[in-house]
Amino acid sequence: MSFNEKEEMVLLWKFCSRGTVQDIIYNSEVVLDSKFHGAFVRDITLAWIKQSQSRRQMADIYAFGMVMYEILFRSLPFPNATNIDELLDYIRDGQKTYRPTIQDKSEIHPDLTALLLDCWNENPEVRPSIRRVRLNTESYLKVKGSLVDQMMRMMEQYANNLEKLVQERTGMLEDANAKADKLLSQLLPKYVANELKLGRSVPPKTFQSATVMFSDIVGFTTICSSSTPLEVVNMLNAIYSKFDDVINKNQAYKVETIGDAYMVVSGIPEENGTKHIMHIADTSLDIMEVNMASRMESTGEPEKIQMSECANDLLNKYYPEYQTAQRGTVPVKGKGDCTTYWLLGRSTGS
Repeated sequence: MSFNEKEEMVLLWKFCSRGTVQDIIYNSEVVLDSKFHGAFVRDITLAWIKQSQSRRQMADIYAFGMVMYEILFRSLPFPNATNIDELLDYIRDGQKTYRPTIQDKSEIHPDLTALLLDCWNENPEVRPSIRRVRLNTESYLKVKGSLVDQMMRMMEQYANNLEKLVQERTGMLEDANAKADKLLSQLLPKYVANELKLGRSVPPKTFQSATVMFSDIVGFTTICSSSTPLEVVNMLNAIYSKFDDVINKNQAYKVETIGDAYMVVSGIPEENGTKHIMHIADTSLDIMEVNMASRMESTGEPEKIQMSECANDLLNKYYPEYQTAQRGTVPVKGKGDCTTYWLLGRSTGS
């Protein structure tokens, strides 16, 4: 503080751009281990030794105990003493020493707890000297390096933890992006999804020729009326999952599903000349094969494997080691009466 000119006062102070030591102590996000505590306490005792030469030692030791309490427990000495006037009256009374309450003594070294209590002793003459305090803290904590060394170590550890955290978060972000891309590809054509991810607009496009296929489940309303909602959902999920597998093998694109209606198109959004009719035809035949397999499952019997006549003929022609037996004629929904076969097993040694 300076009064160089009349009615002019100049103040000079040091600005801590990264905050003060007190900011670190009371920041719960900063982890302070025992090594940091030890270096902190040891370094401030050095400063106290210099100050004790010109200040009253007993009061100094009491103040030192308060500072050490804040460092070790990261808490104000008197968090509930909000009334300053009452606190000052208590101190002026002089009959009792106002000191903090140590709630959890297990947090720090028991010898440090005893040292804190000695620093707050009601009899000032019994309080330890600052040199004894330093010898005791060095004996209890056994820390190498200064406070700056410990802070550098903490910063290095923090940087390593931060790098690990960044890698984990990056992996989580990549997984989330992959899931989002998968969901987006199911809702939109691939090239449309890619353009939207890049922030580009997708102008409408006219296609000269394309083939559209609609499929629905016969008697779906009757099935729903005699089934629970969960049974209907499981049935549609099983059927449409098979349909999706078929579409992925052909140049076709599922436009939408509404209830039991399943809409597929080829030639859109990727033009393929006149091949769209061929791809839709292949898709339709493959879906019918899926339906036939589903019918074999629905008309089967427990602990038996049922096959269509076509599957039996192919198996006997190319893999005769398999043994089958004709079941007979079975009514198959949507197909009429069909001859089916049982798969019995495989010849030994084949």
